[in-house]
Amino acid sequence: MTTSKGKSGFDIKHYVQDVLPLQYGHAEPQIASLMELIANALDASRIDLYPSLRDAGALRIEISIDSGDGILEVTDYGIGMDKDRLVKYHNFI
Repeated sequence: MTTSKGKSGFDIKHYVQDVLPLQYGHAEPQIASLMELIANALDASRIDLYPSLRDAGALRIEISIDSGDGILEVTDYGIGMDKDRLVKYHNFI
């Protein structure tokens, strides 16, 4: 599988108002968003589903915060999405 880096985005207002409450109940949007990012990273790193990741460092998840620029970044080294799925589920920015 070939990997590449890029940027994608989605309608954050719709996500916070409509999607997060369905998944996380009454949690604060910031907490629910962080929970969702970490859950996605864990899903991408499931060695029980993707045994080939066992030796690829997939168990590492990094969380970095740049409070000056207001950026929180969650990085995983899991299976990822191929280009077709990325296009299907995200809007490119």
